[in-house]
Amino acid sequence: MTVRSPLAALVSRILPHAPAARLSRKTGVRLRGVHYWLTGENEPPAEITDWIDGQIQAVERFPLAARLDVLIEEAKKAGIDDEVIASWLALAHESLVKRPPE
Repeated sequence: MTVRSPLAALVSRILPHAPAARLSRKTGVRLRGVHYWLTGENEPPAEITDWIDGQIQAVERFPLAARLDVLIEEAKKAGIDDEVIASWLALAHESLVKRPPE
């Protein structure tokens, strides 16, 4: 059984897919350094924890996951294939972060 640190649990609330890699890219800190934060071996700088806290608050105010789920379900009910939906989501990802999805 893997025990997650409190910080890892918080980060996964805002970065549910590949949280360590995404936090590494966001902060410019090498993946190893981020892993130390997420395992509780090191504390991240205050500006990082402030960013995490701010994003958690923003996600709580705007139910992003639920709204995306509704949109995807509506697209499926309209007959749009999963692969087509995924392609559009990948395009949106690339537009947002200026690189293709992993």
